[in-house]
Amino acid sequence: MTPTLFRTSLSTADYVQSSECDEKHHYLRRSEGSWTTLRAGLVVAQPEKGVVGSGAGDDTVFVLAGEAHVTVSGMEEPVVLKPGDFVSFPRGLPQTWDIVEEFRAVFVYAE
Repeated sequence: MTPTLFRTSLSTADYVQSSECDEKHHYLRRSEGSWTTLRAGLVVAQPEKGVVGSGAGDDTVFVLAGEAHVTVSGMEEPVVLKPGDFVSFPRGLPQTWDIVEEFRAVFVYAE
């Protein structure tokens, strides 16, 4: 049996507009089953304040371009994310995102 390989590139033009906020996603992999949700891909988000991350799953982000300030409960200062930053928000940690300038990132979300 040949294993399944998932592959994409940064130059792709296939993005899906989010219905929840002003961002688009290109999925490398998206699978949902009765026991898990896994989404991995690229995101492009336009400047916007107050984008809420529910904390329902583990959310890992590698920043390619732009800037975002993320407010996390229990932290005094927002986490400032810029190109090259790699961050992982564990399940149960809700966040509020302020997208300061067009934000491009690689993400992996697992629930």
